[in-house]
Amino acid sequence: HLIDDSGWRLEIKKYPRLTEVGAWAGPDHNRLGGFYTQEDIKELIAYGQVRNVEIIPEIEFPAHILSAVVAYPWLSCTGLQHEVPTQHFISRDLLCVGKESSLQFLRDVLDETVRLFPSSYINIGGDEAVYTRWEECPDCQKVMKREGLKKASELQGYLTNVVAEMMKEKNRTVVGWEEIFLRGDVKTPVVGLIWHNVRDTLLATQRGHKAILTPATHMYFDFPESRTPGEVKAATWMPPISLEKCYSMEINDYSPESTVLGVQGCFWSDQFIHGTVLQEIDYLNENRSENYAEYFTFPRLLALSEVAWCRQSDRNYSDFRRRLSHHFNRLDFKNCHYRVPEPIIEQMNPTATGAIEFTLSPAVADADIRYTTDGSYPTVHSPLYTTPVTVNDKSDFRAITVVNPRHYSLPIYFAPDYSGYKQYGEYTAEWKPLNVQPYLTPWRFECTGKISGNGTYTVSFIYTKGETPFRLGALKLYKRDELLAEVPQSVLINADSPVATYRFTVDSFEAGTPFFIEVEACGEKGNDTSGLVFTNKVTQ
Repeated sequence: HLIDDSGWRLEIKKYPRLTEVGAWAGPDHNRLGGFYTQEDIKELIAYGQVRNVEIIPEIEFPAHILSAVVAYPWLSCTGLQHEVPTQHFISRDLLCVGKESSLQFLRDVLDETVRLFPSSYINIGGDEAVYTRWEECPDCQKVMKREGLKKASELQGYLTNVVAEMMKEKNRTVVGWEEIFLRGDVKTPVVGLIWHNVRDTLLATQRGHKAILTPATHMYFDFPESRTPGEVKAATWMPPISLEKCYSMEINDYSPESTVLGVQGCFWSDQFIHGTVLQEIDYLNENRSENYAEYFTFPRLLALSEVAWCRQSDRNYSDFRRRLSHHFNRLDFKNCHYRVPEPIIEQMNPTATGAIEFTLSPAVADADIRYTTDGSYPTVHSPLYTTPVTVNDKSDFRAITVVNPRHYSLPIYFAPDYSGYKQYGEYTAEWKPLNVQPYLTPWRFECTGKISGNGTYTVSFIYTKGETPFRLGALKLYKRDELLAEVPQSVLINADSPVATYRFTVDSFEAGTPFFIEVEACGEKGNDTSGLVFTNKVTQ
């Protein structure tokens, strides 16, 4: 994935500003970026070939191309000058399909790319385009009229056809995200990466195309494996993807005639779109970002491999989990980082005295389990689990899997039970006396993942305990720093009237972008107040 709004990462000799300008963001004293020279690419390809790895380039368009527009503003419909963003977001600026100069730019870039990469496939991206610019562009409208198109989105099908024919002449097959065959009529066979709904493979079949399964629900490795406190910061616009969930992805057709060519895992590492920047510091010889990437990748990449190579009927998660210890030994030998699964709770039985007895088994064969019974965080030096352990309250018990002194799991975690609030949606935040102000002050908290698409939402504030009423004022919803919705309201909640609900509509959702709620809040003559916040999607 060499191209995105936040950076152009491939040297193109005919267009030097792509890497002189488009590969860099931020002020000089805090400059972010970099790119691969063509010599770097040749070295990478040779490295892969020795290991039977085929490297396929992705040159992203018509969206996710702001880095090129910054370098050459004439590529866009507006011609306006922009800046390369320092954080990932989805730009509204598209490659203008109405200008011959834009199409010539694609020919030139793809020509150099094809000469570099021997793969018979080339990925053209094509996802997450917002078509407002094409709807407003006179040049694009002329193409629509000439081609007999009714909607601006159909220009994407037109562009895909043009590029697919270009690549066909060079004996290359076009690959792209599912949008490339869902937006307009694409006559040349392509391969669609299905990342929304696996049932879209049926549409690929009907239209004469092939498919690769890479659903964000199972195969996006920049999502965490759990919500356990202590997980490293990660993308949150979809729920966590556990190792077991990754392993369980359904594939029903493994026949040679199948439309589905295979499966793909995704790890969106460029700038770590969820806000964590782990920059390499060469003179300290640090490898934090490498460890970070490997922690997300393994062992889920091992699960993906069996999903791809084993028939679904032959998969056995318990057996796979048992074999992880052998895989972890191999990864240790290669000095490769990985996430260790938490211990398995085999039984959690109440005793006659009201205590709870825990029976555990290791998530990794032959690994130790270390535990504590006072709610503290266990370490590799904590007591060794050998027999069932009894505690007064389940929250007192913590246990970790220890593969070796360098690799151990997060502790077993019991999430709070919010089932009694199910009607209000998903838990989002809470307030306690220490973060309650004495006068109306903006309180900002993240709701990424709770805002999951366009539609109407409610945000409910629920008073749970305390002697002080809690006052709420106007609420605002932000997409990063962009104000999306504002709800003017003034309400007081307390034990007698414990719920306040705000309602708003989202019509410009962007996947992978953080969302925040900001609400004016304070304690009414005190701070003895606690409560919970829930977000609920009411309609699409």
